Amino acid sequence: MDNNDKDSEAILTRLDAILCLLVRQEQAREDVTTREIISALNKVGLRDAEIAKILGKSRGYIASELHNIRKGGE
Repeated sequence: MDNNDKDSEAILTRLDAILCLLVRQEQAREDVTTREIISALNKVGLRDAEIAKILGKSRGYIASELHNIRKGGE
């Protein structure tokens, strides 16, 4: 792994942390459900694995929630 790859990985880790903090702040401020946050992150193009990493949930949990969102039309 060269320095550019290490730098990119460090940047991605920090961005994930920032997103996680913003999500937690939003949940505390308003009555926002985890499902609504998953839906919003999915709508901006994040994949289930990326959403799971940000929210600290399993990929399976996120995939299940996305399935329910799509099925129910949330």
